[in-house]
Amino acid sequence: MTWYEKNLQEVIRKLETDVHSGLNPSHIASKLQKYGKNQFDEQKPPSLISRIAHQLTDVSIIILLIATGLSLAMSIQNGYGYIKPAVIFSIVVMNMILAITQEASAEKALAALASLNSPIAKVIRGGETLEVDVKDVVSGDIIILETGSSVPADARLLEIFDLTVDEAALTGESEPVEKILELELTGKIPLGDQKNMVFSGCLVTAGRGKAVVVATGMQTEMGKIAGYLNDVQKLKTPLQIRLN
Repeated sequence: MTWYEKNLQEVIRKLETDVHSGLNPSHIASKLQKYGKNQFDEQKPPSLISRIAHQLTDVSIIILLIATGLSLAMSIQNGYGYIKPAVIFSIVVMNMILAITQEASAEKALAALASLNSPIAKVIRGGETLEVDVKDVVSGDIIILETGSSVPADARLLEIFDLTVDEAALTGESEPVEKILELELTGKIPLGDQKNMVFSGCLVTAGRGKAVVVATGMQTEMGKIAGYLNDVQKLKTPLQIRLN
């Protein structure tokens, strides 16, 4: 849902929460069960052997290995020397090392995304201001934003006081974004222009405010990036596709 273009009354109604008292604590467990924890999906990293086996299924690698075997057989039979099979095999090895390194880099990037969030979030529940584990934040939670705090989830702003947020991790903008509460937006709007929203993993650089959580975990903008990183091993480069 494009939360940035909805009026606040509609947002509050759809999320079944209250601006002043927040969610009823009795609803938290059901929301956690329905939407899951506010964290990225973690996949067990494959072993080195499984990574190598995965690379050996690539058509270009198979062709090069066959070429290596044929070249080696001809070298042995005709005494040409072993330079050609050694060169071809070294290409295979370098290609596999590059692919495995890229996969490992994606896993490190995913871990770095997960570390952007602070372990604690300040929320209003049942009329009380509480500090909770960021993994237990759910949609409909009213979160408190303060200078130096990390945004625990994607949220629609309810109140702001000179609020600016560093969104460089998402948009690449070098300057903090000044948030605007009363803003009419329609259609497909880039993240950098959704100034009535705050996003998971971004840092509050100045001011304070309140916001209602609209997305958690893998449904956040950061979560979507994490999803792409999780799928990196299943994707092929344009060169691999053309070779196949």
